Amino acid sequence: MLQANSTCDTPPQPQAQSTLALLPALLIVGFIAAAAYSPIVGAYFRNDDFSWLRVAREWEAGTRSLAYGDTGVTLVYNLIYSAIHRVWRLDPRPYFQSLLVCHAIDCCLVMILVWLLVRRRVAVRASGLFFAALLSHHEAVTWPAAGLHVFVGAFVLAAVIFWVLYRQGRTWALPLSVLSTLLALFTKDSGVVVLPVLAAVDWLVFPKVRRTALLWHLGAYVILLAWRFTLPPLAEAMEPGSEHYYVGLHVFTNLAYAVPQMLVPDLRFENYLALLQQLLPPPGVRAALILGHASIILLAVASLWGLWRGTALVRLGILWCYLCFLPFAPFSYDYARAPRYLYVPSVGLALLVGLSAVRFADYVKPGMRLQRFVAAALVIAYLGGAFAFAGMVSSNRLRDSHLRRSIIRQVLEHVPVAHSGDVFCLCGLPKHLRDVAGAVPLYYSKPVVATTECDSPPPGAYVFRFSTADPTQVAEFLRSPPRSRESTHGRW
Repeated sequence: MLQANSTCDTPPQPQAQSTLALLPALLIVGFIAAAAYSPIVGAYFRNDDFSWLRVAREWEAGTRSLAYGDTGVTLVYNLIYSAIHRVWRLDPRPYFQSLLVCHAIDCCLVMILVWLLVRRRVAVRASGLFFAALLSHHEAVTWPAAGLHVFVGAFVLAAVIFWVLYRQGRTWALPLSVLSTLLALFTKDSGVVVLPVLAAVDWLVFPKVRRTALLWHLGAYVILLAWRFTLPPLAEAMEPGSEHYYVGLHVFTNLAYAVPQMLVPDLRFENYLALLQQLLPPPGVRAALILGHASIILLAVASLWGLWRGTALVRLGILWCYLCFLPFAPFSYDYARAPRYLYVPSVGLALLVGLSAVRFADYVKPGMRLQRFVAAALVIAYLGGAFAFAGMVSSNRLRDSHLRRSIIRQVLEHVPVAHSGDVFCLCGLPKHLRDVAGAVPLYYSKPVVATTECDSPPPGAYVFRFSTADPTQVAEFLRSPPRSRESTHGRW
């Protein structure tokens, strides 16, 4: 197995000069992280993005409303989204740019954590490059509605880094670790994984220390429970016990597949399958599905073997993957395939890559030019493939952005000013463009309703019938015979 620093004694403390020497690598990897997904900046919102924007407008009514959200306790992300909305409104670029910046910060935090654990620069560089362009990150980094996974990742990493520093003798780091845990919990409820990860770090890296200091983190969990009791969310993203989130045999399958899916995406997931169907003929799609699933099974077996026989840091890397995926394991299998849930778990995989780089560097001697050339070629191939994949899936996820802009422009041109309670019926839109109905109300200062159900439009509704051949063109626009404004309010 991989060899790494797995001693039971407290690891030596890093020297300040060695830490500062990492700065160029941090800057380079941060740039790569941002460059990998920068083409998506300036694209348009879609689907759940419109829901977040709607809630952001409601938050502006008062600070108390910030306590409430549609997807559990997400206070920190609520604040970030609300702040961006106050300044830039519906300009999509700042929302995407904030994700790129946070992802670059996460890459630097991964490198710092690996440095504290492994103390080898080759491990730091390899883990940073791997995490910066990992293909399973595309959904969290390029979709504002899923961007809270990127932000919670920053706080989880900060909590673990401060904890390692505390175990290495920096007593000032303990309160910062607790604070980072609290911020992770209030960015997304899945931040509950912090305490299990800290326990795993203690068990594997610092086995001879007293565990009582871990109890300080329980205060953050108590605050979260009190918050949920006094200010419960308006709605849960997935209700426990529902058909989409429940404890069953699928939990074990989800966990077993968690580590491999970071390297080989489960092509049965609807987004990947739609992309395959666009690129390959039916026989090719079937072959790709079989090959991908077989690879996932083999990697699952390898990860379990590493958990059993690996060194302390190898087991920590694999355990990190499993522990950080625990909040998502009860999802029904379709939801569990969503790559955004793999963002925080993939930190463990980055640690494993760093350890592999150490093993390879110890094997390669100064005169082995061929091996060095192979290593450089592998890095270039990985980054090239990752960049190409990121661009492909990002363009596929946010495809037809120009159509959405054109449809909204048509509505605004026909109805530049709306009154409270007005109803907009958008008829004839293709299924994947019907999310525009969630966008139209955001463009009016008064509360209005937009729907794609046009069988029986209410009196006074604005009816747009779009051309199926060209959704950007309004085939027919009319306003049904109005009735009293009070009656309209009563119905809608």
